[in-house]
Amino acid sequence: MIKIKDLEVSLKTISFKFEDFKFKKDKITFVIGRNGTGKTTLLRALAGLIEYEGFIKLNGTITYNSQEPVIFDKTVYNNIVYPLKIRKLDIKKYEDKIQEYSRLLSIDNLLNKNALKLSSG
Repeated sequence: MIKIKDLEVSLKTISFKFEDFKFKKDKITFVIGRNGTGKTTLLRALAGLIEYEGFIKLNGTITYNSQEPVIFDKTVYNNIVYPLKIRKLDIKKYEDKIQEYSRLLSIDNLLNKNALKLSSG
């Protein structure tokens, strides 16, 4: 479970205030929004990579995976399952969810393509 309250992050040229929110345990939450709305800033604050004001309560640890090419010269699918592999988790247990969310995000047709050959958008 992750809970944020009165969270504010001030960067050099911009500040972000985030709504109070509780991420539910064992659920997947998508952080979506237009460019420049603070999605990456929120995730970096949750992972403890940048300073913030307010309250973040974590039960466990957060791993931040950058959107910039920390992408392996492998398929999109292999890039998706990499965090599971390094945690020594059983990928087969996540296969249905990977397929479900890939369809939801309309990237199921990209799973077998080389991730480095795709647009970063």
